[in-house]
Amino acid sequence: AAGLGNGDGDRANESASSNPRGQPAQAKSVPIVRASSTPNLNSANDSGIVNMDDDTAPLFYRPSRTGYYTPIAGKNSTHRLNAFRNVGRMIGICLMQMEIFPLHLCRHVLKFILGRPINWFDLAFYDPVLFESMRTLVFNEGPTRPEQINSLYLTFEVAVPEQEV
Repeated sequence: AAGLGNGDGDRANESASSNPRGQPAQAKSVPIVRASSTPNLNSANDSGIVNMDDDTAPLFYRPSRTGYYTPIAGKNSTHRLNAFRNVGRMIGICLMQMEIFPLHLCRHVLKFILGRPINWFDLAFYDPVLFESMRTLVFNEGPTRPEQINSLYLTFEVAVPEQEV
């Protein structure tokens, strides 16, 4: 563990060198001090609402019950970008060590990382219920009546600037 920045090896060497008889040294009670750059993620508000402009907003969320996660863009602060960069480093370390990365990412995220085109069917892996609803609307499957379509209140509008009118 030496060289990893946790200081465990240094404390072991200090206690061994401070007691020449090999007797166990008395444990010192050192308070754990949180660094000023470490956010307190345990102080979430009781309402469960997360402010996306906050630097301490979660990096990932699970859009459906399939167990796959997708990133939350949030605010592009240096703190947040460094957190995403560290996740990327962990993915790289797992690939180099031939280990399984414990965070399962959605299909569209993996395709984006690999530079492959994202298409319509990737929505099924993101949110299966939304995909099935959209597919039913697009392909007009099943008995549909004009009242059903009108009850969806699908209004498509384009806001055109005054210069283009």
